[in-house]
Amino acid sequence: MDLSFLKTFIESDMMPFAHTLGLQVADASPTKVSLALPDKKSNHNHVGFAHAGAQYTLAELTSGAMSFAALAELAGQFDLLMLQGTINYLKRGDGDLYSVAEMSPEQAAQLREELTITGRAKTPQKVELFKADGTKIAEADFLVYLRLNQ
Repeated sequence: MDLSFLKTFIESDMMPFAHTLGLQVADASPTKVSLALPDKKSNHNHVGFAHAGAQYTLAELTSGAMSFAALAELAGQFDLLMLQGTINYLKRGDGDLYSVAEMSPEQAAQLREELTITGRAKTPQKVELFKADGTKIAEADFLVYLRLNQ
């Protein structure tokens, strides 16, 4: 399945804040999405590593990208917003960072069914953040809201 629309959406100025941070799609499939946050000074906090807001944004956008990837055949037919989000910072986020979110085919089928039948759906989404060496630095949980376009 072609998920190039995710790259265009996230890496272009269609998502201005993501573009400002320099977020990139590292990997995308209908069951797994990974985004990357580059290590650049404008993404740092006052002590020189990734700002908590930049890390949160990486996780939040990964959460939404996972729903878009899982429902790629409905691309352009629904809007997505975050209803809730929490993040636990486990270690300092220095260097290049990446995120991972996963959704099983069964979860995607249930989400697709609810969205197409009722016109709206909510789904929980977990996201993990890592340093380039694979060290987990954060865990996030989101409640994603999807609504079919009118």
